[in-house]
Amino acid sequence: MFDFDPKTEPDIYKAAFDELHRTDRQAEYIKYPRCLPCALYYLSMRNIYSYKLMDKVLDIEFIKEIFGKDVSIDVECPDYKGKRLPLELRHKAAKWLTDFAPEHEQPKKITAADKLFLDTVDTIKEIVKDEKLISSKHSSQFSDIILCKDKETGKFIQPRGFENYILGDVMFPLNDGSLQWLAVVILGWNNTFRESSLPLGNIIMKERQLKKIGYTPVFVIWYEFMSLSREDQIAYVSKKIN
Repeated sequence: MFDFDPKTEPDIYKAAFDELHRTDRQAEYIKYPRCLPCALYYLSMRNIYSYKLMDKVLDIEFIKEIFGKDVSIDVECPDYKGKRLPLELRHKAAKWLTDFAPEHEQPKKITAADKLFLDTVDTIKEIVKDEKLISSKHSSQFSDIILCKDKETGKFIQPRGFENYILGDVMFPLNDGSLQWLAVVILGWNNTFRESSLPLGNIIMKERQLKKIGYTPVFVIWYEFMSLSREDQIAYVSKKIN
């Protein structure tokens, strides 16, 4: 979770991986069904996957006991042929687990995290000059700000190709080589080490996966952004997306 690799001998992550595969674990899997998918999720932050155990936790009978994360398989394990969440359940689960993008006029109180997101969106609007050039989409649990740039002209264009996107699917960008797709990822207080700009393991995994599906990740970090004047905030974001 904290992107920590202690370089132990034997390797601590391999040791955990091997422990999960012991043949005498079956009774524990039944007694503590949440532990296995959680362990696999944390290992996935290190880009460590067990096809054998993924096949187990994505079995429909096991899912009745506990829901395991599924989307990373599309991105990082394209050769996996085992069990998967049924599409209907996957889309329902995405609705349950997704944090939707905040709005200025939302009925619920705007939190500090909401304000950081909205301030960043407003800053990008000032830079690109056209709200149609911005798309707020869920490439993962949290909403990202999607921008598309024409490589030849260097100008931002309207993001297209997501008309048939269903929440819970991997949001692959359309690209014939002439476009650069940017995913502006906003890192709040719970996404970095305290009082620093260093991202946690879940954000490092997200960065890795965004690159795999065709985006250039751009981090707007609360610790850097919030302390700036409005003029400097615009310059900060402009430098990152240009």
